[in-house]
Amino acid sequence: MAEVDESHFSLLSLEDELTCSICLSTFDCPVTIPCGHNFCQDCLLATWKESYSCPQCRTHFATKPELKKNTVLSTVVQTFNLRSTKSEASPAEEESKAKKEEVIRCDACMEAEASQTCLTCMASFCEEHLRPHRENPNFSLHQLSEPVGDLLERICTVHHKMMEFFCTQHGRPIYLNMGVFATGIRAASVSGFTFSEPQWAFPGQVRLPRPCSPDPGSQPKVGQKKKKEKQTKKAQSTGNDKARSMENLLSLEGKGEPAAEPETSDIPPNITSAEKRSELLKYGTVLTLDPKTAHKRITLSEGFTKASVSDEHTNYPDCPERFAVCSQVLTSKGFSRGRHYWEVRLSSSNFIGIGLAYNSIDRKGPTSRLGRNAQSWCVEWFNVKLSAWHNSSETVLVNPNPKRIGVLLDCEGGTATFYNVADRAYPFHSFVFPFAAAVYPAFWIFSSGSSISLCKLQA
Repeated sequence: MAEVDESHFSLLSLEDELTCSICLSTFDCPVTIPCGHNFCQDCLLATWKESYSCPQCRTHFATKPELKKNTVLSTVVQTFNLRSTKSEASPAEEESKAKKEEVIRCDACMEAEASQTCLTCMASFCEEHLRPHRENPNFSLHQLSEPVGDLLERICTVHHKMMEFFCTQHGRPIYLNMGVFATGIRAASVSGFTFSEPQWAFPGQVRLPRPCSPDPGSQPKVGQKKKKEKQTKKAQSTGNDKARSMENLLSLEGKGEPAAEPETSDIPPNITSAEKRSELLKYGTVLTLDPKTAHKRITLSEGFTKASVSDEHTNYPDCPERFAVCSQVLTSKGFSRGRHYWEVRLSSSNFIGIGLAYNSIDRKGPTSRLGRNAQSWCVEWFNVKLSAWHNSSETVLVNPNPKRIGVLLDCEGGTATFYNVADRAYPFHSFVFPFAAAVYPAFWIFSSGSSISLCKLQA
């Protein structure tokens, strides 16, 4: 009996999810609209003549929403189409289709052939739309590669980042969220995977490590192992276990003993700028979410301190303060003087924005989204990318994959600093701007089932 390709049937089970509800075929150039539903771009534009509403949930948009290609969904559809027809196609047909699929289109204009793929933006660009990456210094740290058509398959399903390592022992790529490897550890066994020099290959490169077998001479002596365990226990008792874990990992150069991954491994290794959380809590403030501003997809609970989003609309009364297009909400209190600090717990760091907005921010149009106008600032997680937005200008940041975010607002200093909160507060971005009016903490939540919660602060 022929072997069954389980991944083939797994994809086939997703056929309904990959079908446009207008043409009833698999998506062709899928786009996502503000209510969260996906359609073929041409199918959607054909339904938009004099008014703009979602063909599926009937949400009405006052102005035409800006459409952008859903690159992740597009990759899934391509994989589905390839595997669903593979068993039926003749060799000649498969060769012809393979040649067509070799042409990777620009994700910006969706017409021209892609010149390169940015592994930071997770998108491909033609020469014209690649210009910002070549000319703007803000993109100098972005990793460019030859056009890549299988981006989705290169994303770690656990960490939602590009897989950077290849383990020859297990025969598969993996993602390790330990920035300390960049310092040049030559040989170490981590979480059951064994590497040897050169042990890392950056995303998009074909650089595989040589097989590494355990070196009996590299194993620590019993006395050294007991001494190391004693030092670890002492570090935990003094409250310095996270910093000590990093130091122990760095000291593994030339040794074969595995090191436990520190809890703060998602935090950038440069921790000299970390601040004591107790210092920030001096400026702690109590916040509640304003139900008059909440979009109808957002449900408020737990004393107006938690905002959850779903495809079902809440029966809020219409009012001028309410966001009508983007699933956003403001707090009831704004600030125009002094220092103020608050923390937000995230259900997931994906399709969520945390920021600030003037009360004058537009509530009804497509430019009402946080950071897409001159009245708001935000840090936003979109797919695997973290960006800072203001006035439609984007700055891509290193993503620490946080669970809790702290915000320190200094009205006199004109700054708003965002922290990844763990044992300490690790700043990852600051906005500097003159205050023209009171600013309100603001939140954008897009994925159904996601939520944010305002934390109760205790020194």
